[in-house]
Amino acid sequence: MLDAILDWALVFLPTVVSAVGVFVSLRAPHSKHHRALRVSLILFGLVVSGVTFWQQSRARSAHAQEVGGLNQNLSRLLRRTDDLERDAKQSRADQQAEIARRQQAERDLAIIVHSSSQSTRAGVAEDIRKSPIKVEVSGRPLPINVEEVKRLLGINMFPQGRLGRVAEALEEQVVGGDRFLAAVEFAERAA
Repeated sequence: MLDAILDWALVFLPTVVSAVGVFVSLRAPHSKHHRALRVSLILFGLVVSGVTFWQQSRARSAHAQEVGGLNQNLSRLLRRTDDLERDAKQSRADQQAEIARRQQAERDLAIIVHSSSQSTRAGVAEDIRKSPIKVEVSGRPLPINVEEVKRLLGINMFPQGRLGRVAEALEEQVVGGDRFLAAVEFAERAA
């Protein structure tokens, strides 16, 4: 409130001094009032100068406080920005580490699954080889249609390869007993 009054006084008082100057120039004062008028104008000018100085010092003080507050806010914001940048860098580093950890875990899991599937296949194949398969034929044996077996196995498509040897073995074997089992074992070995 005081600053507002001082601002208006600094605008109004010089206007009063100039009005008094115009008034004195239009009408000359009497000699006995002339000296009092000079002293009062000088004192009035000194008062206006003092008020001006007082207003300027208050304005400088307010400005210095404002600048100090802004500097403190700026320093606080810079520290906060530095903290945020440090946190962001740490988050990026943590994210990269997590990505690398997950990729390594995926590779390890793939290796484990692959080795587990290989050992399972090997174990199942070993179990099948070790376990005896007993086939009993009751009744009279049915004739094998060699052409139908070839067609089902796709042997006609590969007459020279392993499947061709299976086809030849089937053609040579007679249905029934040990010879049929021998043909099946031969086919398993050839495949």
